[in-house]
Order: sequence, then structure tokens, then C-alpha cells
Amino acid sequence: MASKPLKYHWNNDELIDILARVCFAEGSLLTDMLHLPENRYNQMRANAQDKEFIGLNSDIARRACEYGMGTGFDITMDSLKFWNTGDLRADCADEVAELLAFVNNEQAAHPLIRTAVAYAWLLKLQAFAENNDLTARYLMLAMLSKHEHLPERFYAITEVFFEDESNYHLALENTLTGDKNLTKWIKFFLESMLKSIQKSLVKYVRESIQIARKKVQNKSNFRKNLK
Repeated sequence: MASKPLKYHWNNDELIDILARVCFAEGSLLTDMLHLPENRYNQMRANAQDKEFIGLNSDIARRACEYGMGTGFDITMDSLKFWNTGDLRADCADEVAELLAFVNNEQAAHPLIRTAVAYAWLLKLQAFAENNDLTARYLMLAMLSKHEHLPERFYAITEVFFEDESNYHLALENTLTGDKNLTKWIKFFLESMLKSIQKSLVKYVRESIQIARKKVQNKSNFRKNLK
């Protein structure tokens, strides 16, 4: 029997270039970031994690990231209920099961595309009485951790969402109606991810320059004192 068609669709050809710039690959920003000195990486990680977890229960957020790293990673109904703690709407049970089947199907799409689709799908579904936006963020954190093979956050995509909130909501609204084409939303998601990575790297470069300038100034002052 043929499998049920996916609720949403997108154009992979429009996403190839941005996807290549974001995901782990030789020369990608994510890969470059992981080559930073350990002390700088730790500072970036702590700074980004605070911004990524804003509005969330930090303990649950960390557990969501660690959950994504678990052996035999699967997002289950119990996972969603743990992140939300509320009751699942009875009329949403079948579609939530469809969503979870997509989330856990590694053959369905690139993991970052699956993350973007799942995030929007869960928000549109409003499967719980409240806190659906927070649940979608926990889901996103778990899926990103799985893709990156890292439980830590070293860039904050949520920060970019908040900074561009009008376009964030517009991207979601425009792609969850009509023909259910998620291409624009996925592109916005990936571009936001890219911006957040770039922000972390720029902050690192600026701080490194400041440290270098301070060292030069200290040497100059030392020489003056010797005269």
C-alpha cells in the first residue's frame, strides 16, 4: 500500500546553496567554528546558550539537546508531552503521529530541512492547549543537536528570530496556508541559522582583535617604562 503523501512540500533546488553554506562540510561556517581555540569556543558556547534558551526552562532545554544525542534517537509522543507538560488535543493525535514519523525518518529529507519543517508544522498544528511555541523550540534544539552531534549551543537561531520578528511571523504565515509550500519558510530558517553563526564568529573575531590590540598596547607601555 502506498504511503500517505506528506502534508507539506518544498523545492529542494531553491535550498541547495544556502543549505551547503550552513550544514557541516569542508569550508562551511559550522565547521570553521569548531576549529576555534577551545577557550574561545567555550565563551561563545556560553554566550549563545543563554540567548538560545531565553524564555525556556534551561534545564529542560539542556535535556532536549542531550536527548538529541541519545542512542537510537527518536522523538516520541512522550518527548513532546515532557517538553509541554500539557494535554495533547485528541483531534490532533493522528497528525502528530504523522509529524513524528517524518521527524524520525532520516530518508525523508536533509536533517536541517526536517528541523525547519517540523518546527513550522508543530506550530501550525497547535497540538497542545498552550506553550506550543516553546515545545517547537525544544523540538528544534533536539533535532539540531542530533544533526551537529553536539549537545551544546554555540549559535542562537532564536535570537535572530526575535530580531526579525515581523519577517519571522510573515514567513510562517505565508507558507502554512494555501498550497502548503514551505520553501520560503525553510529558506528563512536556514538564513536565520546562517546569520546566527555569522554573529557568533564576528563576535569572536572582534574580541580577538581587541585582545591583540591590548597586548600590543601593553608591550608599548612596557617599553616606555623601560626608558
